[in-house]
Amino acid sequence: CRPDQVAEAADSTETAGGVTATAAEQTGLAVGTPVITGTGDSTSEAISAGLVEPGTVFFQFGSSMFFYYLTDRFLDDYSSACGNGSIKGGKVFTVPGTFCLGDGTNAAGTLTRWVRDVFYRNERENEKNGGENAYAIMAKEAGEVRAGSDGLVMLPYIYGERSPIQDPMAQGILFGLKGSHGRKEINRAALEAVGYSVYQHLLLFREM
Repeated sequence: CRPDQVAEAADSTETAGGVTATAAEQTGLAVGTPVITGTGDSTSEAISAGLVEPGTVFFQFGSSMFFYYLTDRFLDDYSSACGNGSIKGGKVFTVPGTFCLGDGTNAAGTLTRWVRDVFYRNERENEKNGGENAYAIMAKEAGEVRAGSDGLVMLPYIYGERSPIQDPMAQGILFGLKGSHGRKEINRAALEAVGYSVYQHLLLFREM
């Protein structure tokens, strides 16, 4: 794009203009109502959850997982001296006077959904016909497996990975698989995989 094709950059809280007569007619808003630049969906959610002070962190769980770590100073992209990974950094945050590290992991809810679609197909079909929710069944079964999934470990990189390894070619792995393992252990290992990802990020923040 040429510079004249995009809007001028401005702080999120800066007034970009006012509601025009045409927009007022379409929306019911008063002409001239101030319109701020605004911010992204995850940023708005983070603020609504209380991410307004440096030293706090916000984790957003969904299909993927995103986080913001709020600081009082600018930080360049960060690579761990311990080899635990890296975080993309150096963004001015929406709250004036603050900065943030922001990054995410590609598979959180999508990993759980993959387990459901592969190992809980009958339960999913029964759910469509008025049966119990398949995810509820998965939660019960995961609770029947002790922490550690009987030695079964999963790497959740089924769609590559952003932080902490920053590798779009990364692939998921199940290792420690034994004949005694079944879908319950795989289900639990997937949940624990997301937990390990959270822990990796907490270690990075702590190191910083």
